[in-house]
Amino acid sequence: MKGISAIIAVVLILLITVALAASAYLFFSTTFSSITQTAGTTISGTVSQFQASFQIESVYNTTTTVNFTIRNTGQTTLNTAGASMGVYLNDQQKSVTYASTNSLSPGAIGSFGITTTPICNAVLKVTLPGVASPQTAILKC
Repeated sequence: MKGISAIIAVVLILLITVALAASAYLFFSTTFSSITQTAGTTISGTVSQFQASFQIESVYNTTTTVNFTIRNTGQTTLNTAGASMGVYLNDQQKSVTYASTNSLSPGAIGSFGITTTPICNAVLKVTLPGVASPQTAILKC
């Protein structure tokens, strides 16, 4: 009887060891898979921000509006819909009241306007979603 008890004990220890190893494998493989997927998504977003860029081509005014044109100098299409574009005149947010387009493909130029009293030597700053850095220009009179 003593021999059978030792065999059962060894079998139970082996089964417990195998179960613990399988549980550890499942836990770590799921955890690292999730981390890898999250990192991949973050890297993709960062790379697309570096591929998206624009520059302000011109800024001019009329008696009631400040108009500006921007060129997509990046490699991805930019969302230029009025609600998504951030436009600031001397650090005061303004609403885009005129947009020639809601998106700019690479190399394309779009015209935009804000209704405001023009201010000589004002700083115009434009931000777009998905673009890492805003662009600024000086409004000359």
